Amino acid sequence: MARKLVPIYSDMLYAPKMLTSSAYETKPELSIVIVQDNIYDLPKPLIFGHKGNPKFAPENTLLSFQEANDANVDGYEADVAVSMDGIPFLIHDVTLRRTSDVADVFPDRQYRAAEAFKLIELKQLNAGKWFLHQNPYGTVHSLSKSKKDKIMRQKIMSLLDLANLAKLNNKMLIFDLRMPRDWGNPHIQDYIPIIVETVLKSGIDQSKVMWISGPMNEYVMNVAPGFVQVYGAETNARNIISRKIKMLILEYNTLSERLILHYKDMYNISIISYTSSAEWTYSLAWCQGAYAVISDDPKMHRDLTKPIFASTPHEYHVLWVSTYILCCVISMLAILRSRKMFDRNR
Repeated sequence: MARKLVPIYSDMLYAPKMLTSSAYETKPELSIVIVQDNIYDLPKPLIFGHKGNPKFAPENTLLSFQEANDANVDGYEADVAVSMDGIPFLIHDVTLRRTSDVADVFPDRQYRAAEAFKLIELKQLNAGKWFLHQNPYGTVHSLSKSKKDKIMRQKIMSLLDLANLAKLNNKMLIFDLRMPRDWGNPHIQDYIPIIVETVLKSGIDQSKVMWISGPMNEYVMNVAPGFVQVYGAETNARNIISRKIKMLILEYNTLSERLILHYKDMYNISIISYTSSAEWTYSLAWCQGAYAVISDDPKMHRDLTKPIFASTPHEYHVLWVSTYILCCVISMLAILRSRKMFDRNR
């Protein structure tokens, strides 16, 4: 199938973001999309709900993942830490302050790392009220009263509960995990075996678990040989072979079709793109040939029937050159106007 190189200057803004703590999707540099003769033959990327469905429910809660189910996601993405008493639970931030009422319940410990708490203490916290008060995605006004009532009752979720939910709904599972950030936590050395054992305890099909390869990778591959090994950065052949890497998870604005084709052709490795909360970022990953996308708005992405970039190379050039010229004209006019105002005020 013939391919044509098309430059895309992605100056379109902005949408809340995923694996990093940034509030916005950053503007990528010039990237190359290879538009095939029939763009619609490209397989649509699978969709992982980033922390569930965080636009319409508080992140990393049961309700958020239930909302992701309603959006018909292919898998769940979450963030995992291990509590003081050795129970893996879901949390993105270092502390509990942003996504719970820890400042009210444990005011003297609110700045401690989340891993400084036991599960029984974590279960005392409300993990939903913050969402209604902060309205992080500007969606609260669209929620029904019954939905808001459900949000108000959300609690911190355990990894076992998430794995059980994934098994029940036949979903894939991928998660960031971290070494305990509190030096008083006794599980700094064994947090990885604890997390692996918890996932296996759920009975989920191991092939549904995308394990981000890191410390103790040989242990993980021996105990859970069916886990799909994923790497969180570009890497070399030696690492791919030794760690049995099957997929890479890479930030959307670092990707190009050439990069994706390189890993596919050389190593038979697929790419998972993160994070997307806009149609254009999902469409970009679609046109580039990504295997999956970690999504902040899985329903919007599920409803897309074709990439919004599906136009000819000539149309791309006309669109972006025209946009560039228009921006230059507007900038020049603004500079001239500011100079005239400055001259009047002298």
